[in-house]
Amino acid sequence: MSKHNLIKPVLAAVICILGATGSASAASDATAQFKSSITVGTCDISFKETMPMSFSSKSIDATAEGKATEIKPLTTVVKCATANKPEIKLSGTVLPTKGMIFFDAKANSAQGFGFMVREDKTGLTAANFYSETDAVSPASTTDYGTVGVGTETEKKWMIGLVRADGTAESAKAGDVEASVKFSVAFK
Repeated sequence: MSKHNLIKPVLAAVICILGATGSASAASDATAQFKSSITVGTCDISFKETMPMSFSSKSIDATAEGKATEIKPLTTVVKCATANKPEIKLSGTVLPTKGMIFFDAKANSAQGFGFMVREDKTGLTAANFYSETDAVSPASTTDYGTVGVGTETEKKWMIGLVRADGTAESAKAGDVEASVKFSVAFK
């Protein structure tokens, strides 16, 4: 047998061995990839009441500092696309010395007056409404509770027209306005 004829069968055998080894190693492991995206919940928020909410005119002489002159109920309605436990965050301009009394500086000609927001609790009246510790401020969030999928869930609030405590000398009569944004937030 010639050298040429011997090389062909050896070469064919080597190619077969390499091919078998390659397919054996390809089948010994496989890699799977997994991908997802974790997002915060999606909820819509609205009010039951018609906006803007108007309060009656008050005499500056009839408004004591650290008191509400009038309170009104406000109901937020939250509806979520998925079951969630949202929180409500308020934002808006507040009095410089009272971080929980909302007012619009450009729209207000009154000084020392604004609007306070509180969760609705049994027994709230204008006489006992003013509480700097119980008021909702832009620095805090308020738990809304569990909201089911596609279910409208209500939360009751009280809004008070208040005269800030410590304004005996600086209070001034005029118009009072506040824009308060209620936003759905998640932990």
